[in-house]
Amino acid sequence: MARLGEVPRYEGAYDALDRQFKSGEDPWHFGTDNYEIARFDKILEMVQWVPHDSILEVGCAEGRLTRRLSAVAGHVTAIDVSPTAADRARRAAPEARVLQGRLEDMKFDRRFDLVLCSETIYYVSDVEAALRRLNSLGDFVLVTYTLYERSRLAPFFSRIPAIYNAPFHYLRFWESGRLVNWRGAQIVIWATS
Repeated sequence: MARLGEVPRYEGAYDALDRQFKSGEDPWHFGTDNYEIARFDKILEMVQWVPHDSILEVGCAEGRLTRRLSAVAGHVTAIDVSPTAADRARRAAPEARVLQGRLEDMKFDRRFDLVLCSETIYYVSDVEAALRRLNSLGDFVLVTYTLYERSRLAPFFSRIPAIYNAPFHYLRFWESGRLVNWRGAQIVIWATS
């Protein structure tokens, strides 16, 4: 796993992700951490910028964002490499179609309005191949990645003619204005054609 303050990098070692989910419910605190909730709010705001009746969510984890996407889209398909996470996502978002598998192996019988890949692109070993795959699946792609990964991932996204490519910053203050937490994510949206 990672040291404090560092994003875990599995680079294709998907069994490590399943072990993380098996370690307990909501291991990344998506349902309780104010930053994660604010990040999901921002993603939902950005989803409204593009057509989104059909959404493919890549790396849905336990389905917390999937459930919220289902409220704004007619058809949501979500995938995760972790069988444990996919099972939990099915319970969290019963109106979505949740599949377990790797993006690189999945076959879809449709193209989506929007492909969403939130905080998962740094888990793949071949980012270029993953971006080609995302582009092949939807008319628009929305990717977010933690600012910790900016130096590694920004070169890939700087070549994409994005509709939006900017950071989302989150500051949390504790008592009398003292900064206790600063986190953020880069948000990138582009049209594939």
